[in-house]
Amino acid sequence: MSVLRHVAVAVVGNLLVGVGAGQAATRWIPVTAASRIEFEVSQAGATVKGEFRRFSSDIAFDPNDLPSSKVRVEVDAASVSTGAEDRDRELPKSDWFDIARFPRAVFEAETFERTEKGFMARGTLSLRDVKQPVALPFTLDINGEIARMDAKLDLDRTTFGIGQGMWTASDMVGKTVSLTIHLEAKRN
Repeated sequence: MSVLRHVAVAVVGNLLVGVGAGQAATRWIPVTAASRIEFEVSQAGATVKGEFRRFSSDIAFDPNDLPSSKVRVEVDAASVSTGAEDRDRELPKSDWFDIARFPRAVFEAETFERTEKGFMARGTLSLRDVKQPVALPFTLDINGEIARMDAKLDLDRTTFGIGQGMWTASDMVGKTVSLTIHLEAKRN
């Protein structure tokens, strides 16, 4: 076998190993009926609770192969619900989520690491026209073919331009929004 052929076989072999390594993370299909994204924020001294009823996710995650793991979550901003009709009519408008221009919020996790209590996903949250790095701590329970992920995260709504005009100040609506995420998924 010629030297050139050995080199060609080695190059092709390395390419195939590289492609396989990048695809090693387990694919998961979300169980939307058992998953939720909820939030809490202070308004005029009272706690307002709400949720986003529609979201999708593309999950490739393996706790034993974190470098190959990737997650993308898209939230339909129009699906926001707080249970108060007047508030729910206002949130999609330009002072808040401005869904006519920005119909989705997107979180893309590019790196993962183990922590004392579970995992940390580091990525980018895109909300309105703002992209910010976000570190999302989460716990994970994999039982057979089902995975359950739970996370809590506090965000400053004004960083993302949520609450324009008179709503920018925190005297009526608090700046801190507490997110609670529960995601269930089936192994693909």
